[in-house]
Amino acid sequence: MRIFTAVELPDAIRDTLDDRLARLLGSARGIQTVAKEHPHVTVRFLGVVDPRRISVVLGVLKRATGSIRSTNVGVRGLGAFPRPEQPRVLWAGLKDPHGTLAALEAAHSEELAALGYERDDRPFKAHVTLARIRKGQRPEPRFVERLVAAAGADEAFGAFPVERITVYESQLGRGPSGGPLYSPLARFPLRTTNHSKD
Repeated sequence: MRIFTAVELPDAIRDTLDDRLARLLGSARGIQTVAKEHPHVTVRFLGVVDPRRISVVLGVLKRATGSIRSTNVGVRGLGAFPRPEQPRVLWAGLKDPHGTLAALEAAHSEELAALGYERDDRPFKAHVTLARIRKGQRPEPRFVERLVAAAGADEAFGAFPVERITVYESQLGRGPSGGPLYSPLARFPLRTTNHSKD
């Protein structure tokens, strides 16, 4: 089982991002969009987990999640990895004034390290993956121009409370358009806090 933890996005923000992505892409080809029901904020990717260990893994994830306080985050800004001028992955950014998402990733990583899961050496950067450039494809210059302009605009797409995480199983190639199929295995709440009304 391929497992990861994530924060789900509200439907209203998903709709807003979907509309904005459609305008950004226009008629550009060679780009694989993330299915509308899939956008989320990945917190920790575990990789392959032995099904016999899943109950233990879920237990530590539940404990780690419950140690972090809930808060509001904003979805803001568009960009691309490695950079807008040479895009491979398109994303929407997160404004997280209380550092909740980074705290979740650190808590999950610390608990999972005790089970033998290696920490990710890369710095955590919370984002919502929107689309990927297909392998072997070169983005059209007009699309890159629109993306560079959008990356400098710092657009706001709404805010929402982070109150729980979802543990997903990812099944490669099982999705409706040949991408991954994400199946929720469990949902765990964060601690409640006054920050949820910020």
